[in-house]
Amino acid sequence: MSSTNPKIIIIGAGAAGIAAATRLLENGINDIIVLEAENRIGGRVHSVEFGGSVVDLGGQWCHGEEGNVVYEMVKDLNLLSPSQNNYSDFTYYLSNGTVIDKAITNHLVKIADDVFEDEEAARKTEGTFGDYFIKE
Repeated sequence: MSSTNPKIIIIGAGAAGIAAATRLLENGINDIIVLEAENRIGGRVHSVEFGGSVVDLGGQWCHGEEGNVVYEMVKDLNLLSPSQNNYSDFTYYLSNGTVIDKAITNHLVKIADDVFEDEEAARKTEGTFGDYFIKE
């Protein structure tokens, strides 16, 4: 999708950029160009082959269905599975492959749940949510 004189320039070929280009094309607007800094499309969505399997290096979840361009793009491609909300069912690993003890991860998940639960306090905090989370 390129033009020597585009009327619309989309910055980034991640999910939002590709969705924007798709929506424009669907509506008969084809004088567009998509600019991407990487040598691939996908943005944070980036899967690579690793050890005979596939590893997701980027986005791994599709959060929400309503108004979500990623969901709209892939909902009919059998790429999504229901989210698990019980994080204590997960197995967590260190970067060297060591499994983290379930008692530790369950304790950390409980702390995170408690921090996330107090949305009002988070909104009143100066700085980023990450700063707030670490402080709590």
